[in-house]
Amino acid sequence: MEIFVRIKTKIQNNEELFADFAYKRSLMEEGFYSGEKAEEEEGVEQKFEISSAIVLNSGQACIAGGTMEDHLARLLIVKADIEP
Repeated sequence: MEIFVRIKTKIQNNEELFADFAYKRSLMEEGFYSGEKAEEEEGVEQKFEISSAIVLNSGQACIAGGTMEDHLARLLIVKADIEP
């Protein structure tokens, strides 16, 4: 598994957080096959990546982005707690 996270932040108006971020994740999933198919299949690489800029209010969660493929949805949810 490989994960990459980059975040640049700036506090605005003492209650908001501006965040410029990038998130990438790559994971190899092994399949379970038998017979001839087992020799052909090595696994499937699952990737999820997003980059954006958002403004977060202190204490509130926000959906920063997501993807949907067939029956599978992936969401990136972020929350900022700003302490004075």
